[in-house]
Amino acid sequence: MDNSPVGISLSTSNFDGLILANKTLTHLLGYTQEEISKVNPYDLTHPDDREWSLDYLKRLKKGEINQYAIEKRYIKKNGDIIWAKTSAKAVEDNKSKIKYQVATVEDITKEKEIFQKLQDSQKPSFELNS
Repeated sequence: MDNSPVGISLSTSNFDGLILANKTLTHLLGYTQEEISKVNPYDLTHPDDREWSLDYLKRLKKGEINQYAIEKRYIKKNGDIIWAKTSAKAVEDNKSKIKYQVATVEDITKEKEIFQKLQDSQKPSFELNS
């Protein structure tokens, strides 16, 4: 798990925090293993993405969906913002009760920056002649 190219986390069914995070995720977000276990995942999410991404988590918790994949921004420990593709899945016990949530977090910051530069380069430019 620590050799994975993407961040991986495991949280309990109450979704209060991470009980496990691989080295890729701790490195990606700039935390130690001990620090990340004490951080609320909600606080790692960019403020503009919190409400709508929390809706997915609530739906997962209620059993309305059993997995989702989204692109959202995270705030690193040093305050930098990164973009990530986050996929989460509910892990159920033999009674179909959610015990855990497993998530993968893939850094897509460079792809987002390239896409934005491409969009900016395709915008029409208007010159004003005096």
